[in-house]
Amino acid sequence: MADHKTPFFLKKDLTCVIDIETSGPRPYYHELLELKILPITAEFEASKVFPPLHLCLKPVRVENIPLTHTKYGYLTREKFKNFLTFGVSRTEGIDLFDNWYSSLNLCAPGRIIPYALDWIKMAPFIEEFLAWENNENTFMSNYFHKRHSLDVFNTILFFKLLIWFNGVHYDIGKCGNLNNLLTTFSVDSINPINTYANCINIARLLKKLLKETNRCQT
Repeated sequence: MADHKTPFFLKKDLTCVIDIETSGPRPYYHELLELKILPITAEFEASKVFPPLHLCLKPVRVENIPLTHTKYGYLTREKFKNFLTFGVSRTEGIDLFDNWYSSLNLCAPGRIIPYALDWIKMAPFIEEFLAWENNENTFMSNYFHKRHSLDVFNTILFFKLLIWFNGVHYDIGKCGNLNNLLTTFSVDSINPINTYANCINIARLLKKLLKETNRCQT
């Protein structure tokens, strides 16, 4: 099964925007609490063919959770309580992930091409989750491309170099977080801010960035 808007060179793969919530900024010390994977089309719109995945996980290393500002957002006591109450176990989460991935029916050796705000820092949290309890059948490379990804922060760096070399005037502004980026590039974003909204906003931001990058190259 393939999305009717997926370009021919990605028929075996599936492009997805990924967002996460963690218990803190340090992989393998803090842990993944929420995972949203949103399949998108070549036009950076949510796919109407492939289903999204949304997992909320019960915290395990509770003693390592700082209920303060973290790299990926603000974990309030109320939010922490919701993860404890409604989150599924790691084992259940892996089963749900496997079932979702199987439902995609990707042509072998198809993988997910991840688009994210900061994939380099997100990936270790997802990798640990998939390898929970040393599950020998779950490896990161079974699901995600290692060499193919699109990272907002890396795209921003490339865009900065591009406009510097070409002498194009563009006020980058503060690019420390998603909200600043959405404002800087005048992206029509959606609210409230949650993992689903973040995925939609990241897709729209990447679309705008690539459009501006192509404009600067012409």
